[in-house]
Amino acid sequence: MNGLSTTTANFYRHSGKVPLPGLMLIGVMGLVATPILGLIYGYLIFYIPFIYLNMMLVIGYVFAISFVLNKAIMWGKIRNTLIVGLAAFGIGIFAEYIGWVAWIAAFAKDPTYLLEFFLPWVVATIIIEIGKQGVWSFSDITPTGGLLYFIWLIEALVVVGGITFNTLKEFSETP
Repeated sequence: MNGLSTTTANFYRHSGKVPLPGLMLIGVMGLVATPILGLIYGYLIFYIPFIYLNMMLVIGYVFAISFVLNKAIMWGKIRNTLIVGLAAFGIGIFAEYIGWVAWIAAFAKDPTYLLEFFLPWVVATIIIEIGKQGVWSFSDITPTGGLLYFIWLIEALVVVGGITFNTLKEFSETP
């Protein structure tokens, strides 16, 4: 049959199946691994003063979460691109939030701030107050207000978007 074909490449298309145990596995692995990785990430971002190393940590965080999600997807036999994308996006938002909670606990030098995880409105209030004051300097400039919020937005887009993109990319390339 290849005599009539212009290409000899074989294509794989996911079936769209979503087994319930697979969904549960994504949830369990995502909700267990993300707080552990987020805690490490938040503290490292706070205590490492080198901006280039911090950028590498953000990328490493994205790849670590994506790796866990892709293992859960593979083991759970999830074959639905929409479900994988939604799960990755949701875990990405959760990862960003956990990173913030850990960072705030490191900033306050008080691990009891980790309990703020259960109070998102308190976390938002703390972020707003920190944004007004500024927390770090780069070349004698301390970003505050809109500039600092913009920098944090870029980081959030990298984390959430990176986890979503990287998970979907790996999923689409793996039969």
